[in-house]
Amino acid sequence: MSSYNESKEIIDRRVWKEVSLQERIAYLEDIYVKHPAVQAILSYIERELEYRRADGKTTGLLIIAPSGAGKSALIKHLTRSYPKVETEESRTCPVVAFTVPTVPSPKTMGAALLRAMADILWDVGTAGKKFDRINKLLTPAKTRLILIDNFQDIPTRRKSRGILNVATWVRDLCDINFGGIVIALGTAESSKVRDANEQVQRRLKAKLSLPVFAGNSDDELKNFARLLKSIEKLLPLAENSAIYSVGMTKRMHCATMGNFDYLMTLLKNAICIAEKHGQETLTMQTLHDAFAHGHGDYAASENPFSPEFLWTNLDQPGQVFHNARFSTDIEEELEAA
Repeated sequence: MSSYNESKEIIDRRVWKEVSLQERIAYLEDIYVKHPAVQAILSYIERELEYRRADGKTTGLLIIAPSGAGKSALIKHLTRSYPKVETEESRTCPVVAFTVPTVPSPKTMGAALLRAMADILWDVGTAGKKFDRINKLLTPAKTRLILIDNFQDIPTRRKSRGILNVATWVRDLCDINFGGIVIALGTAESSKVRDANEQVQRRLKAKLSLPVFAGNSDDELKNFARLLKSIEKLLPLAENSAIYSVGMTKRMHCATMGNFDYLMTLLKNAICIAEKHGQETLTMQTLHDAFAHGHGDYAASENPFSPEFLWTNLDQPGQVFHNARFSTDIEEELEAA
């Protein structure tokens, strides 16, 4: 399919009539919307990389993102923006992305980083030897970004001494002058690692948030409507669906709590249902069925796309979002725990 430009904006929506469901879903999963919070993060990273190119030093960044806010999509976008280059003579690895291991420690963190670089010796040696190897590999690999996902798992899985040991490892990683950025991504709990000691705070001196879209005021709903409008333009359907209309925006928010992952899952299910019925637009009934499919019995009590919907937040016992925690505030998370 060739009727869209590099930003994936469709030139003529009618081309979707000839496209299989598999291609539509693959296309949908590649959509990346740069809403203001995302753009702020990308702009910060771009500016910092310019500074790092100039001085050759390394800096740190903590990105706080509640579950489902689009953290994985951000990592995927950054990896694609700085692709690996392999030749017969050399191999570069501009982005190294890995997830905090099940038992985080300097040794396992080092192994995870080396494995992400496709190093054949990733599981060999002590924590110190692994770190020395990382130190030798980053500059030749032209690494610019090191992305550590699920940073909140460090305090979740380790006691204070273990947190401090891993935090010290992160501090030392930021002291390797490879001219890039060490980016830790996780929920608000991640702040405990940054605050483990003053030296780590100085390395991860910047903090940015990737929040869910709140819907408690007209202005917040307008921001969510702008996101829906951006996504609407990219939906792999031959006709418009108007998911951002005044009446629909509130329903879409109630169905997803402004959570990007929930939103994209809802749309994926809806497109599958629409394609099955030969439809090229998302109707209220299609979205109703997609919500019901996605949540099963939990959707029976309240469905935002039902004419009888009572306009609640669906966060009561037995409802879809009961005990859902989408905060980016460490104080709020600790109070809820």
